[in-house]
Amino acid sequence: MLRAMAWTVYYQVHRDKVLSDAERKQLGAIIGEVNSNDLTSEPLRMQYATSARPDRAIAWGASKLRDDDTEMVDLGYILEGLTDVRQLLESATCHVSDDNEIVVWDKEGERYSVDSGEADAEAPVTVIHEDDAPWIEATGS
Repeated sequence: MLRAMAWTVYYQVHRDKVLSDAERKQLGAIIGEVNSNDLTSEPLRMQYATSARPDRAIAWGASKLRDDDTEMVDLGYILEGLTDVRQLLESATCHVSDDNEIVVWDKEGERYSVDSGEADAEAPVTVIHEDDAPWIEATGS
């Protein structure tokens, strides 16, 4: 497969109930922790819904990675954060995909990781557009 010059990791969280105040605070802490690293690519960004949606999406985001020698380090930090989000929101369904189709959920290690050839990548995430509903940027503090 051909690799893109810059590529993006997409993520979404689905469940019937929007984030509670405590979950929003914890989500912000996860984002803050990931972004406190010396990333050379786009930071981990996530927006959350303020009201229930028919598609059950409660949060989404995307991070564009540079195609250089720092991309895998940045990806590692982002995947750690997305694993933490999945663990925080156990009752939700989390979806992560990327342009290069290398990100997978490692069932054994219970974490997002780079495919070693043993697992199937998730189906691509359908991009949610900001104008579909009111979204608020989750920020690390």
